[in-house]
Amino acid sequence: MYRWGAELLSIALKLSESVFGELVDEEPLDSIQAFERRVRAYDPLLKSREMLQAERIHVTYIGLQFIFKQPVELHDSVIGYSMLYPYTD
Repeated sequence: MYRWGAELLSIALKLSESVFGELVDEEPLDSIQAFERRVRAYDPLLKSREMLQAERIHVTYIGLQFIFKQPVELHDSVIGYSMLYPYTD
C-alpha cells in the first residue's frame, strides 16, 4: 500500500518519480506509512481498494502541506475525513 501512496503523491504534485524522490524528503512518505498503520489499527478488515480510496484524500492533504511549505503532519481530523469515503460509498 505504501508504494501506492508515494505514487499518488508524485502524481498529485505533477512530478516524475525520479524528480519526486530528489525533491521530497521522508516526511510525506512517513506520513503515508503512519496513515496506513493507524487506519489498519482502526479497521483491520478494510480492503485494499478501500484503503486506496481513503489514501487519495490523505495524499491530497500532504500535497497541500508540501505546496504551502507547511510541516507534513498527520492529524486525526484528516484520518476521519479520509475514512468517510470507504464507509459511505
